[in-house]
Amino acid sequence: PPGPTTSRERTMILLAFGVAVLALFAGFQLQGQVESIGFQTADGILLSARERLVPVVNDLMDHARTGQVLAEKRCLVTGGNRGLGKGVAKHLHDFGCNTTVATRTPGVVQLSETANASFLPLDLSKLESVCQAAGASEVYDVVVLNAGVAPYSNEKTAEGLEQALGTNCLGNFALILSLLSQDKLAAGARIVVVNSETHRAVPRLNISSLREDVSYGLTDALQYYARSKLCLTTLTRALVPVLRAHGGAVIHSICPGPVATDLARDAPSWVRPAIEAFMHLAFQTPEQAARAVALVAADALFAGPSGSNHHMYKRKDARADTAEPGQQRALWSLMADVIHEHPPACYQAMKPVLSVPDL
Repeated sequence: PPGPTTSRERTMILLAFGVAVLALFAGFQLQGQVESIGFQTADGILLSARERLVPVVNDLMDHARTGQVLAEKRCLVTGGNRGLGKGVAKHLHDFGCNTTVATRTPGVVQLSETANASFLPLDLSKLESVCQAAGASEVYDVVVLNAGVAPYSNEKTAEGLEQALGTNCLGNFALILSLLSQDKLAAGARIVVVNSETHRAVPRLNISSLREDVSYGLTDALQYYARSKLCLTTLTRALVPVLRAHGGAVIHSICPGPVATDLARDAPSWVRPAIEAFMHLAFQTPEQAARAVALVAADALFAGPSGSNHHMYKRKDARADTAEPGQQRALWSLMADVIHEHPPACYQAMKPVLSVPDL
């Protein structure tokens, strides 16, 4: 591809290079992994700076808007009350979808000058809340799993898992199975999992150790966040044949690239201003980043076959071990065990789809 042609692109390249160098010195190149968290962030900054992509993206967005490609459809966006999720919800509304946002905190989410989103209470860190949300749901044509956490110190979920693992991985996995088992996914529904390129930056999953107690602070937090995203990516790929066999839903995952969200709200007060300043300088706005997510949700040709993984506007295979049947079965079994041990109200409905599939 041609080199940078604008001053903004040149600035972003220098900034991305600085991120990679700082990441190395800060210790984010984890256990000798070449694809460190810093390098993944730098790659995202470079890709988001490519201004020549904007006209193409604008054309795709205009086509989806003017064609009302999701008219008469029902969409669910988790974490849709702020940041990236709100941007996705607004875009899906623009595409014609009747949009619901699922969040822990009730509130009005304005999608346009004349429309607000419907609200569904959901706390992914609690299986009972996941179960209740699925039971109260409509039948959805599009489900965007955007909600997640990036904790800066360890707390446990209601089921006793490390918080990032229990929310980002188990919570989303349980929500998909709850919607599936309660017939809340329309035939051929599309599920979009918002993931992270940081899943490439951590060692291979030691699944037998995932339920062990851990203690970490700010310096190790990214490792556990990335680990949770690796778990989610693995289960996303494992769900492809299961969804195909139960109603034909398709599932995709996408990393929207670096986004200037409010994830820094949980950081220590002394470092929060620096994190927020850097994110606003170098990262995409939530509405910009949400475009790629919305296009995967709305455009079957753009999204590709079920199981496709995206990094912003390009398809990019997830790391190889996420496709290993042994890893998929072991992780599925572990998550199912947690649900068996802490059965929510919809447990009986879920049991048929909790069995480890023959992958």
